[in-house]
Amino acid sequence: MGGDAPSAKRRKRETAFPRGTIKRVKVHNFMTYSGTVKIEPGPRLNLVLGPNGTGKSSLVCALCIGLGGRPQLLGRADNLAKFIRRGCSEAWIEVTLSGGSGSHDMVVRRDIKKVAREDGGDNGYSTKWRLNSRDANQSEVHDLIKELNIQFDNLCQDRVNEFARMDPCQLLEATQKAIGDARLDALHKELIVKSRDAKTLGTSLAALQAQLAKLEAENRALERDAERFRKRQKLQRQLDDIRKKEVWAAVSEKEAVVAGDERALETAKAMLQRHRDEAADDAAPLKAARQRAKALRDEQQRTAPQPSAQSMASRRKRLQDSAEKHMREFTAVSDRIGSLQAKSDEWRSSIAQTQRELAAKQSEFAALPPMVDNSNAIATLDGERMQLSQEVMAAESDIRGLEDRQTLLHNNIMSIKQNLAQLDSSRHRRLQAMDMARPGLRSMNAWLEQQKAAGAFQGEVLGPLGLEITVHDAASHSRVIEAACQGMLFDFAVTCRADDEKVSAQLKHLGMAGTVHAITWALDQPYKELAGPASTYHHYGVQCTLAELIKAPPLVMQALTSGPPALSSSLFASDNAKLDALLTQNPRVRTVYTGSCEHRVIKASYDSDHGRSEKVLMAPRYLGGAGLTADPQAKAQAQERLQQAEAELADVEQQLAQLGAKRSGLLQQVQGKQAELEDLQRQQQASINKHQQLRKSILFFQNQVKTKEQQPDPLRSKPDLEQQRDGFVEDHYKAVIELMQLVRSQWEGVRERGAAELALKEAEAQVSALENATSERKQHEASLKERVNKAQHLVGRSRGILERAHRAAELEAPLDAALERRLDALPDDMDVLSQRRQALEAEVAGIVCNNPRALEEYQERQHAIEDLRRDVASDEGGLAALKAEMEAVKSDWLPELEEVVARINTAFEAALSEIGCAGEVALDKSAGTEYDKYAIRISVKFRANEELQLLTATRQSGGERSVSTILYIIALQGVTVTPFRVVDEINQGMDPVNERKVFGQLVAASTREGTPQCFLMTPKLLPDLEYGRDITVLQIMNGAILSSSTAGVATMSTATLLGTRTAAPIAARG
Repeated sequence: MGGDAPSAKRRKRETAFPRGTIKRVKVHNFMTYSGTVKIEPGPRLNLVLGPNGTGKSSLVCALCIGLGGRPQLLGRADNLAKFIRRGCSEAWIEVTLSGGSGSHDMVVRRDIKKVAREDGGDNGYSTKWRLNSRDANQSEVHDLIKELNIQFDNLCQDRVNEFARMDPCQLLEATQKAIGDARLDALHKELIVKSRDAKTLGTSLAALQAQLAKLEAENRALERDAERFRKRQKLQRQLDDIRKKEVWAAVSEKEAVVAGDERALETAKAMLQRHRDEAADDAAPLKAARQRAKALRDEQQRTAPQPSAQSMASRRKRLQDSAEKHMREFTAVSDRIGSLQAKSDEWRSSIAQTQRELAAKQSEFAALPPMVDNSNAIATLDGERMQLSQEVMAAESDIRGLEDRQTLLHNNIMSIKQNLAQLDSSRHRRLQAMDMARPGLRSMNAWLEQQKAAGAFQGEVLGPLGLEITVHDAASHSRVIEAACQGMLFDFAVTCRADDEKVSAQLKHLGMAGTVHAITWALDQPYKELAGPASTYHHYGVQCTLAELIKAPPLVMQALTSGPPALSSSLFASDNAKLDALLTQNPRVRTVYTGSCEHRVIKASYDSDHGRSEKVLMAPRYLGGAGLTADPQAKAQAQERLQQAEAELADVEQQLAQLGAKRSGLLQQVQGKQAELEDLQRQQQASINKHQQLRKSILFFQNQVKTKEQQPDPLRSKPDLEQQRDGFVEDHYKAVIELMQLVRSQWEGVRERGAAELALKEAEAQVSALENATSERKQHEASLKERVNKAQHLVGRSRGILERAHRAAELEAPLDAALERRLDALPDDMDVLSQRRQALEAEVAGIVCNNPRALEEYQERQHAIEDLRRDVASDEGGLAALKAEMEAVKSDWLPELEEVVARINTAFEAALSEIGCAGEVALDKSAGTEYDKYAIRISVKFRANEELQLLTATRQSGGERSVSTILYIIALQGVTVTPFRVVDEINQGMDPVNERKVFGQLVAASTREGTPQCFLMTPKLLPDLEYGRDITVLQIMNGAILSSSTAGVATMSTATLLGTRTAAPIAARG
């Protein structure tokens, strides 16, 4: 605990504690502390003094364990019981954290008690938490610590020895943790994981692409055979369609037969129906005649019955029928005899005509040349054509390969020429160097050029400014201008606000840090010269202002002189002798450059003393120097590659010309062979068609002649017919004579019986005639019924044949919509179909495939290729998405990290410059996307006659490494975002001179406004150093080396030190 009550100044200082800083620490029986000890640090720098073993590290342990940190971080025991003072059973820690302006403080208390174990082993422990005087759990404490951004993982990291042993990659990780921004470290780790995933996915994708290329090459080799197979299959499908068409065409023919038979049946049925209708019409007259005859007979019987009338009527009827029959037979036979000659003549004429037509066809067939058989010639020509076609395909494949090579060579030549142009371009080399320092600058420059070309800006836009600057004497002054301008070399300048917004938006889109200077005043105004003209200072040895060392467009000059006052308030001098007077006597002059050094005025913050710092300027990286000179070796190599590529291109073009000529010749040969082949096929098919047609005609006429000759000459039946006719005449004559005799006798009876009997006879004759007619109609009806039955039989038979043909067709060629469309497109003529089928069969037989599985292998491999393409596309999409995620994380992480490293570099350079040395902190991004290899590289120079050298464990001495490391740790103070930090082992490995210089810088850095509360562990307080009012001295006096009467912690303000500037040890009992 402290000694005296806090004074008014002390109370005023307490109000300056930022949120999360430590205002008070109380410990009870903790480690080396006996009883209750209170420690009250200040809000800025706290010098924790005490020899080794007195309990300085116990304070760090109290802070870590009291706020919930893990004991492993301290490198000590995991068992919290080990932190209880020996001989005691319990301990507690109470830490008061500032709530910030206007907020209550937060008090965290942790009680630790030993718990005996039953097995007799080391004691266990129990722990209890309290937060602001109420019971709490560890989770609540962790939430509070997280909210305040207190980084326990980094609480004890700032040890010189630990930093000195780190490699550059470990240094980057430790730096991210040390500044207290857990987000940067988390983003870096996320990038590392994603980059490894991307690398794995890229390797997998490359393997898939190689496999895909292999399969595609194998399929290209099989493509010719597969094409032949496809052609053969296509022809085979056409042949199958024609065969199916023939099947269905036969069905169509049978359908036509059925349709004809059905029409014949309908005709017979119609005739039978008409006959029946006519018979129905004749039934009424017969009925009426019968009724009249019956009435007459009834009347005759009533009056005078004639027993012989019926017999006489019957006889007369018989004689009449016989006479009529013989007459009809006579007439029919006479008609037949009369037509015999005409039929005989027609028969003989038909036979003669058919014989003439047969003779003509036979003569025509005999006159035909032998059937043309070009099969061997066709097969030979087709083989030659296929061989030539394969040669054409091989030549085309070679041409495609050469054309691909030609395109590749063209692109390579263009790329090499662009590379040569860039090697010759100093502007490009400067942009390349600047892009290495600020990634994305080339993309930004390219965007600017595109926007300018498109006229998208409203005013003048220039940048990055470093590209627009020309140093008059680059060898002597480039390093001066770079040092003065610093980050402005990467800025941009515009003349209107709209362009300012557009350029700023693009910078944000690319994730780049940069400033856009909007110069809205007239560009012809004089540049700002805060220091005044150089002539004012000629007597000090000043040659010119820095603005006079460069040449740039007016917009760039206005931006450079209106920004940070580097150019407007700095001078260039050749004489070092009067620099002190120049800087101390002229307040407007802030910086003077002489050759390779920068000289600045340093003023103390608590008195009027002045000093001067001198800093050795680094070699120029962007505006001049060896790094921007074209590499002769690279240029020679590029020219050699260009010559080789152009020679190879000429050779490829010559080969392409030769192959083109060869392909043209082969194509002409193929076309000639194809024409010959088609001509031979036409000749052969025409010959086949002609012979087949004549054979069919001859066979037809031969059958006709044979059929007609087998029929008898109609005249041969004439004698028989004449004999029949004479017999009919004689029979008719006898029947007529007998009828006349009967009629005469009847006439005599009629005369005797009178008119009544005559009427009866007439009626009966009418009935007889009608009945005869009815009988004939019935006979005709029977013949018509027979005709209908025969027609029905034919229809049934033809339908059966059609049904069987249809079933066979359905089995052989089942129809679907697609097949129907294909068959409809084919002709219906069977002869045409037969000719086409024969031609296709010949063409299919002419296609020979040596590898029967070529198409199957090709298709299987093609399926595998399609699957691989989908996998490649999926992996490419996944890789692109992963890269996009990486870019998003990188754009969130890298600019902020670069800004942090730039600030560290500025502080580190200034710190080394203060002790007469030089240094640089750079972020090494050369690993590209291997983010686990990103590193922070520290370069230092301790002697004037050497260049900056990378800080390693072997190159520098132990003291130099210690100085460099502690100054790096000091540089972290300005970028640390945690409420407080601890720095230990500051004195390790340093000589007294460097120890004093470094100690002074650490004090200055830790007391600067806006920096975290700092606890500096040191065994001694160096005398004769200047200490500011923001320093609190905590002198630790605990441990076995001290008696209980002197043990404790003393708090001492530097107010008591300002008189003697020497810290004296003070002891106070806790």
